[in-house]
Amino acid sequence: MVIHIAPIGIDIGHVIQWLKETPPVEKIWIIHSKKSPTINFPKIALDLKKKILSFYDDCEIKMKINEDPFGLDSTMDVIDDIIREEEDNDSALQRHEFLINVTGGTNAVAAGSIMAATLNGTTAHYVKNKKMEPGLKKYVIPLPIPAIGMMKMNQTYHKVLKIISEGYYSIQRYDGKRGKMLGPGIITNQQILKEMGWEKKIDNGKRVRQVGATNLKTILDRLKNLKYIEATMPVPVIKKVHVGRGVYEDQEVATGRNMYKITPLGRRQARNTQLVTSEKI
Repeated sequence: MVIHIAPIGIDIGHVIQWLKETPPVEKIWIIHSKKSPTINFPKIALDLKKKILSFYDDCEIKMKINEDPFGLDSTMDVIDDIIREEEDNDSALQRHEFLINVTGGTNAVAAGSIMAATLNGTTAHYVKNKKMEPGLKKYVIPLPIPAIGMMKMNQTYHKVLKIISEGYYSIQRYDGKRGKMLGPGIITNQQILKEMGWEKKIDNGKRVRQVGATNLKTILDRLKNLKYIEATMPVPVIKKVHVGRGVYEDQEVATGRNMYKITPLGRRQARNTQLVTSEKI
């Protein structure tokens, strides 16, 4: 489930544009300030709610008050409370499913939203000003924020990420010699299993499998969801191929297996060893 979190100030147009570009719109939290002597922020929030429901009449909208829109802590605390509440209600939620709009409100609110996204490991979006830049195809910009909170992972997850970050792949040749080297940051599933000591095979009478294959798949899927790695080209090998008239040439041929490649965000996280402080992922 996608959870949208929108801290707002006076202007609410960016929220509508954001929701149009980031479906599905299922549940939205609007964070607003208390009523001031000059500005009725609760009314602005209610007006935004009505406008959203005119587009998405079946989405759930909740409100939360930011007690201090000029302080970082208040914004971060409100966002933290929302995330904890949603996770308590749905244990299957993953942090990348929380989308935080860091565009609205005071400078402190924007900064606090970015810090909350970073520390909680959520997705963060900035929305460009449509009036300043008319005619763009997209106005929502995903921010490449290092997900510090999600990287408070157990040692196993961090070790796999580090192995991928430092990994090289030598293209295998038919004659056993080492071929072209790819990397750093490129590695095969089999290499990871070997580095982790999970390559031992078990034969249960029906099929042969490697000890850590299932566990590794879970880890790799999670790292891909967090945008720390990506599945790249099929694993290449060098084969001697007959090209006619008794002539053979060395050719690079793709196998049916994929390799994994570290992303720029994943590389930064792999270097950030101080974040390995928790046994949870």
